Amino acid sequence: MDGEHDHNHHHHGVDPHIWSSPRSALIMAENMLNAWVVADVEHQKLYRENFIKLKEEIAETDRKIATLLDNTTTKSFIIYHPALGYFARDYGLTQYSIEYEGKNPSPQQLKQMIDFARQQDIKVIFVQKGFDMKNAKSLAKEVGATIHSIDPLSYNWSEELIRIAEILANNE
Repeated sequence: MDGEHDHNHHHHGVDPHIWSSPRSALIMAENMLNAWVVADVEHQKLYRENFIKLKEEIAETDRKIATLLDNTTTKSFIIYHPALGYFARDYGLTQYSIEYEGKNPSPQQLKQMIDFARQQDIKVIFVQKGFDMKNAKSLAKEVGATIHSIDPLSYNWSEELIRIAEILANNE
């Protein structure tokens, strides 16, 4: 199992979870701003003002996450569905997925994940809201890890990403 295991379910070669990264979210926001000021020139001042506020919020979220994760020794985590790839990339982390190619793992794959988690001393397992906890619970029990329920699609996006960073920073 290698560091690329975090990319085991790309949708036709592309990881669609770009919102898990404040840095990618800023790019999306800039692209939306550019589209709106062209499409609705009359209100471009409002769009630009709102973008400045959003840009500040995104930058503050990025700073908080970077500060939390800067000195943590916890650089790897397991997640049921690999939705934090861009988050991991931006903060020097590695995610490993329980789900394999969009499916529950086979017993052999689960055993490999258990062996790998023990070898790497991974103690954090994330499971997104609405996903099956069964395999995560088995894995956590076998390796002494803690399971944390997360919601990367939360309306309070920045708070949720900061909470994920806090979990990683506090599981040393």
